[in-house]
Amino acid sequence: MNTKKSLTMTEILIVLAIISAMAIAAVGAMDPIGAMAKGRDAQRKKDLNRIKTAFEEYFSDRNCFPNQTLVDQLALESSCNGNTFSPWLTSWPCDPGGSLYPIVIGDDENCPKWFKVMTNLENKRDAQIFDQGGIGTSLGIPVNYSVSSGNLSNTR
Repeated sequence: MNTKKSLTMTEILIVLAIISAMAIAAVGAMDPIGAMAKGRDAQRKKDLNRIKTAFEEYFSDRNCFPNQTLVDQLALESSCNGNTFSPWLTSWPCDPGGSLYPIVIGDDENCPKWFKVMTNLENKRDAQIFDQGGIGTSLGIPVNYSVSSGNLSNTR
C-alpha cells in the first residue's frame, strides 16, 4: 500500500493566510512612513546646523551675520544647492521637500547681531520640537524647530 501524503488546497491557503498576516503585522510594527519622516527630519536638523555653522564662520570673518540683502538672495528658489553663500557653505541646503528654510535676522539690516533658521519637523513626537513664540505665524508658515545664534533665546 502506497501512503503518499500531500497538502490539500485548504492547508496551503491556511499557511498563506498565516504568512500574510505575519508580514502585515511586521510592516505595521516597522512604521515605514514614520521612519521616512524621521529620516527627513534628521536631514532638516543637519541642514540647519550646517547653516548655523556657516553663519557663525561668516560672523567670525565679518563681525556681523549675513545682512538682509544676502538673506534675500539666499531666499530665492535658485539658491537650492547653489553656491550663493560660498565659501562659507559651498552648497546651500533646502528642505527635503524642496522649499527653502525661513531665516530671520537681527534688527540692524546692515550688520545683524543675531539670526534664526527654522523648519517644520514632521515627527510631532520629536523631543526637540518647541514653540517658536509665534514667529512662524508672523511668517505665515508652520515652524516648530529652529537653530539660532548663541545670543538669541528661543522665545524671540
